[in-house]
Amino acid sequence: MNQSANQNEVETLTQGYLEGSLTPSESPRLLALLKEDPARVKLILANLQTDALIKEVVDQSDWVVRTSTAAALSADEILPAILIEEIDFSALSASVETLAQPNLPAPQRWRVPSRRTWLLMAACIAILLSIAFLLLSPLESTPRVASVADAQTTVERAGQTLAASKGMRFASGDVLKTDTNGTAAINFGREQTQIELAANTELKILDWKKSKRFELQAGEIKATVARQRWFRAMVVITPQAKVTVLGTEFVLSATTNLTRLEVRKGQVRLMRQSDGKAVQVAAGSYAIAAAGSELAALPITGKVLREVWRHVQGSEVHDLRLQPGFPDRPDERGFLAALETLKETNDTFGVRLRGYLIPDETDDYTFIVSANGAVALWLSEDESPENRVRIAQASAGAQSSEATVRASFNATQRQSAPVRLERGRRYYFEVLYVHGAGQGDPALKVAWTRPGHEAEEIPSECLAPFITERGAKR
Repeated sequence: MNQSANQNEVETLTQGYLEGSLTPSESPRLLALLKEDPARVKLILANLQTDALIKEVVDQSDWVVRTSTAAALSADEILPAILIEEIDFSALSASVETLAQPNLPAPQRWRVPSRRTWLLMAACIAILLSIAFLLLSPLESTPRVASVADAQTTVERAGQTLAASKGMRFASGDVLKTDTNGTAAINFGREQTQIELAANTELKILDWKKSKRFELQAGEIKATVARQRWFRAMVVITPQAKVTVLGTEFVLSATTNLTRLEVRKGQVRLMRQSDGKAVQVAAGSYAIAAAGSELAALPITGKVLREVWRHVQGSEVHDLRLQPGFPDRPDERGFLAALETLKETNDTFGVRLRGYLIPDETDDYTFIVSANGAVALWLSEDESPENRVRIAQASAGAQSSEATVRASFNATQRQSAPVRLERGRRYYFEVLYVHGAGQGDPALKVAWTRPGHEAEEIPSECLAPFITERGAKR
């Protein structure tokens, strides 16, 4: 697990400890993470001590750490005994003393400032940090309705039913409901956090003063969550689970029988309500909380990432690569269940499909691309996009129908050379498709075949979406 993932896990587990929700299996995990990196312990202590100083100086009544004398804050007041009893904090104390007194001849050593001086210096720093904290951290403003797509979307408030409208501010305890044809979205002012409600969804707003808390009573939400403050994670409760989020992108659905969490960016903690068991779900994975089912993070399959650029000037693949906004700013981004296009309202557009192939058998595979327009297929020898190579392509030609595109699966000029793929391994792939003006209805298909088998569209269970991560290599 990389350093960033470890940091996210430490933050999430520490949040669980402060909430009193750590499970018997999670306490040893937190201990192991702290012991393997003593600097992380020092950072946690420093953050909490700074929090206490800011509390003392600016008197924030809802601060996480409360102590009568901030300077006397000890490890035993911050971390649970089961964790600190096995950690040697003497090394941290020694390192602080070494910083205070450099290794110089005795006459040249600095005189250690008094405790009062240290406290005054720390208070000044705390004031500056508190200002930076308030200016740079996410703004936790009142949630409001960002958009409403149907007049029947309502807000239940104190026994009354109100019509939801854009800009409407929520009160604690409100329930936002969408009907069969409706969708809605919630935002938090300038903070880059948004929650989208699908049709037939009921979401209760519990609180947002200390942290954003919701109850998904039924339906599905898709959330993009900005980085939250330490120990103030977003929490979503469902009939079966509790979801804790520090900053990520995810989809959460709930019925009377199960809760399904799908993570697209970052990492989310899912705890099952019935027994308190929890699992960390990373990007590209999902987990289900339901009676009688195993609680585990599993890779997402059956989808590919689809990105669209509209008004492409040209009809060949290279024209898409010259399009303003390519490759990082598409006009639309979503997920498909197959390697094909959906109908577009614009005649000239380009599409990029990205994901992973997960073969169900080890064999030599030949890939076939067919399109009403220009198309090219890249495949990597592993999961890395950097190792992709173009293996098949077709230039823009005469107007074709959907049936013609499907029938051209055996067009040898659009076949790749045989490629050896191993069962269960993930291989990154990328498809670029450009549809020009006057080329008829958009149509794109990607198929594969192997010795002794007919060509077929790649099954959805052999596909997994490419998850874009901030800072990750493209």
